[in-house]
Amino acid sequence: MAQIAHLVRIRATPEKVYQRVASTAGIAEWFTQAFSPDYREGGTLELRFDDEPVSFTIAELTEPSRIVWHCTTKENSWFNTDIAFEFEASGDRTVVRLDHAGWPEVTDRFRDCSMSWAYFLESLRSLLEEGRGTPESLAPACEGAPGSAGGPGRRRVAVRGSRGVGRWTVEQLKLGPVGAPPAIAARVLAGILLGPFAARRGNQRRVWFMLALAGCFVLAGPATSALGLPASAPGLVRIAVNLCVI
Repeated sequence: MAQIAHLVRIRATPEKVYQRVASTAGIAEWFTQAFSPDYREGGTLELRFDDEPVSFTIAELTEPSRIVWHCTTKENSWFNTDIAFEFEASGDRTVVRLDHAGWPEVTDRFRDCSMSWAYFLESLRSLLEEGRGTPESLAPACEGAPGSAGGPGRRRVAVRGSRGVGRWTVEQLKLGPVGAPPAIAARVLAGILLGPFAARRGNQRRVWFMLALAGCFVLAGPATSALGLPASAPGLVRIAVNLCVI
């Protein structure tokens, strides 16, 4: 059997994190629409993805440390799998461990679902730390993502820097053999490499930095066209700007 496993650290108490997974209202804020006549151990839970219902039995409910859902919808690729959430205090944060176990084999559906869980766990973190989650209804469509037969039909990747979150859709990133488009690659590299530098110099420095960077992005295309440079030049300029401008 194959198993998806993820971990995220959230600056909140286990009790607060637990409540966001132990109630339908909380689930809807970071994951997807949820319905339950009685959210309790042994009760039932229905999640909706693009209005397609997926049913679960609430197999375990141990406050504030563990929740387990067991999928009972036969038409869904999640059928007979278990989704377990564990919450453990660690300093001023809670370590959230997600295990989605019971997959018969590793398939493209399995891999895509793993990417979806990474996105939704980041949504849970954002909800608790920043006050706003990005549930399924707000996530951009992703070609090839599981739909009615596979759980979440939308999701995107979140790339975290030292402060703040930059998000790009999976279609934009294209981190496969072809490589990422230059502009997106530049933004990812800038967020990772220059984020700590901007953060150390305070918000004012960060604002001026981002304004200058935005200007360079806008001007890169027209400038390279006017100089008669190759079509790939704007992307190369953007990469240079992201890596060199401070």
